[in-house]
Amino acid sequence: MAGRSITTTWTARDRDRLRIHAIVIVVGSACGGAYSFALFGGIRDLLQGLFIGGVLGTLLGAFEIFGPTRPFRRRLREASFIKHFAVRALIYLATIVGTLEVSSMLFTGRPFAPGHAFLGHVAVGVVLSAAFNFFFSISRSSARTCS
Repeated sequence: MAGRSITTTWTARDRDRLRIHAIVIVVGSACGGAYSFALFGGIRDLLQGLFIGGVLGTLLGAFEIFGPTRPFRRRLREASFIKHFAVRALIYLATIVGTLEVSSMLFTGRPFAPGHAFLGHVAVGVVLSAAFNFFFSISRSSARTCS
């Protein structure tokens, strides 16, 4: 085995996906930080927003960029629009609410957000999940009709 390197062969498509994923993470962090800072104005809020945006960009970006090639996502694409939308919305909702709860624990020291804050996390999760899913569903269906 001397002289052999153990590396993976990256295709141009793989490198493009990784580059796009990195951009999604950076943009997600920047948007989260800017939104939190504009809304609350503190440095801790800025850091919490950067964390939330970065984690959501990482998780949901990976789901959107790398997921379509996985068997689960192929079966999901073959399902009806309503089933496809509902499953994706649940995945987004769980990811968003989970990230908001973890950030609440990390930045405030409380294990979970208090009742009204948790309801706010769920409301934000529902709105973002519906918006992102609607956007991605429309963009995918228009991409299919254009090709």
